[in-house]
Amino acid sequence: MVTERFELCCYASGRNKSAKDVIPPKESDLRQVGLQSLFTRKIRAMSTTVVPDTRNDEWTNATDKAKEAVASAGQMARHAVSASEAMACQAASDVGQRANNLTARVGSEIHEIGDSMERSMPHSGVLGAASQAVAESVKSGGEYLEDAKLSGMVDDVASLIRKNPIPSVLISMGIGWFVARKLWK
Repeated sequence: MVTERFELCCYASGRNKSAKDVIPPKESDLRQVGLQSLFTRKIRAMSTTVVPDTRNDEWTNATDKAKEAVASAGQMARHAVSASEAMACQAASDVGQRANNLTARVGSEIHEIGDSMERSMPHSGVLGAASQAVAESVKSGGEYLEDAKLSGMVDDVASLIRKNPIPSVLISMGIGWFVARKLWK
């Protein structure tokens, strides 16, 4: 019985009610459990509690500051998103640039291989003519890679597919069949 009345008192105080709205426990009950001084302090604290007035300038200022904080947080989030977007674009650009540089370097090395083939293979006779043709093909392939880079190669392949769609589809199906057969085994 004593704890029920004390809990009722505490519950009512949490709802910002005044001290006269609280049902006080009986003094004899409080003396039994030694809570009389605690209840007296609670009543005094409730009588000095001030409930904020919604028409008060302080309340209006507090809500304005909260709105400004929310707007500021939203603006900071927008800036963070745009900064991460710019970083992603820069990273993609860097990857593309590195791929182009790597392709140009590979093309340069292939061109050098063609030059060494041309110097080391025979120059006369049927075998010399064939070896020189192979060396020239290797050198021209290396020059193409060096000049066009990866982005130029992608554009050239797309153009070739647009000009010849049916052979492109048949070649793709053949490559897919060959890869699937190798992976299946």
